[in-house]
Amino acid sequence: MADRDGSPIDLSRHRTGKVRFEGAVFDRDPMVLKLGLQALRKAGERAGLEEYLDRNGGVRVFRDGMRVHGYGEPGNDWLGLGARPEGPPGARIGSGMVLASVHLDGEGSADLREKTNREGFVENDAYLALAKAVLCALERVEGQRGTDKARMREHYGPTPRSEPVISRMAEMRRAIRGVADEKLGAELSAAMDRMERDYAATRATLLRSAGAGLNMCVAIHEMEKAAGELGESLEREGLQGGIAAAARHLEKIVRGYEITMMTLGPRAWPALQIIDHALSNMESRFRDRGIATVFGGRDAAAAARIRCSRSHAVTCLMSALDNSVWWLDYAGAPDKKVFASACPEPGGATTLLLADNGPGFPLPAGALAEPGVTSRPGGTGLGLHVAREIMAADGGRLSFPEWGEYRIPEEFRGGAIVAFTFEAAGK
Repeated sequence: MADRDGSPIDLSRHRTGKVRFEGAVFDRDPMVLKLGLQALRKAGERAGLEEYLDRNGGVRVFRDGMRVHGYGEPGNDWLGLGARPEGPPGARIGSGMVLASVHLDGEGSADLREKTNREGFVENDAYLALAKAVLCALERVEGQRGTDKARMREHYGPTPRSEPVISRMAEMRRAIRGVADEKLGAELSAAMDRMERDYAATRATLLRSAGAGLNMCVAIHEMEKAAGELGESLEREGLQGGIAAAARHLEKIVRGYEITMMTLGPRAWPALQIIDHALSNMESRFRDRGIATVFGGRDAAAAARIRCSRSHAVTCLMSALDNSVWWLDYAGAPDKKVFASACPEPGGATTLLLADNGPGFPLPAGALAEPGVTSRPGGTGLGLHVAREIMAADGGRLSFPEWGEYRIPEEFRGGAIVAFTFEAAGK
């Protein structure tokens, strides 16, 4: 288990004993509360539930079945749920949304010492580790509950979940075809053409902005590291070669990320160039974390040409590679690796394949690219969603294959697999 900053949480370092955490999380969205009212057919039930959660919401602590006072009381946010940075709308679990309890074994939790006034534990290292572990578990629930929220909105929400604007435009097109007045129908159809062009242009601009944002954190990290290398070289005598090497490193980073900011439209690109560019931009992070790269199908990649926006394609691959970096660190594997390959598809398309030897995706494949759905503590749940939208805008497809669908070395079995399928360059 790891904290949101990647630092490990290990309760075995302290005498905390066996810890059992259980509870229920409530969705206080008005739509969901309304559904509950309809099911229960009780007037005023919504207000009653909200008031109950306001009074009793939180995480309480019990030791040998006896309540440890203070925790879970109104105003006692001992896990700091309300002090965390804002996440995607509706993603965070607050004290007023959860009824939960932590159960401890009295004999085994000797390092958790109660205060003299019996109002909670002394905030020593064992207590801090316990609080971090409970918070980490709740944040895992936060990411996974997004799947259920998305399903409820799919079935009960007011608009189609996927591409609602396009769905409404298609409905208007069908209605226009039924207009008896041909002149009026032609005018309406022309107006729809203008709307669709404007929508497509606006969507493309937003996707470029989103892709640039995904890369910003990585770029800042790389530039900070290069600047640090320059500073360290300056502090040492006579290491002009080190200064020059650090400067070249910084220049390479800037040039690499400059390409991801370009706005060239879809055109033919060598598949190998796209993969190499994404891996090159991640090179420093891989080196820092001891991640090796295994390249398969280089001959196929060298021969394949795909149709894409280069900046979009590199951004998508980097988003998946960024996930691999985090989960490989989280798993703490001593031999961390990432696999990259290009695979020809029927009809001339090419799939750029990425895999790692980490713990794999903890969420169902159908939920991985949904906005706000994440199992990564502190994550936004937007990286793979934006990558999926970018791929769709360029006529490609993002998918999460199962083991056996592609030829991947056995050492990557059980890890995460992400596939980016592009049209052939001639289409």
